[in-house]
Amino acid sequence: MRILYAIQGTGNGHISRALELIPSIEQLGEIDILLSGTQSDIQLPWLIKYRFHGISFIFGDRGNVSIKKTLGSLKPFQFIKDIIQLPLANYDLIISDFEPVSAWASLLKNKQCIGISHQAAFRSQNVQGPLVKTTLHRLFSSTMPIPQNI
Repeated sequence: MRILYAIQGTGNGHISRALELIPSIEQLGEIDILLSGTQSDIQLPWLIKYRFHGISFIFGDRGNVSIKKTLGSLKPFQFIKDIIQLPLANYDLIISDFEPVSAWASLLKNKQCIGISHQAAFRSQNVQGPLVKTTLHRLFSSTMPIPQNI
């Protein structure tokens, strides 16, 4: 089985989860790793087959997400190009940990994608979600494709 494991590189949480999960996922078959984003400090000890700029939240001086800096860091044409060019045909399983390039490529190429992120859990009908939804929450909730949750 060929597996694509795609990791969001904003912060260190998704990468920390990957450090724990990848050894178990490797037992299922051949795994390729995709990493997108620009805001992580932890290095993975495995070969990263695909590396994309992706979408990263940029943090402000007080530790909050800076919408202005985040929007300024986006490369929309490169993002679209990466989605179109990501080769998914030979993968039997695509796992996305809040990684947008693989999620969008899966949606556009009609490939099943499993979402394992904390954020993906909020797409479930069984989760109430925040009582007050911020503009940032609405933006990313409505623009991220919905991978199948596990």
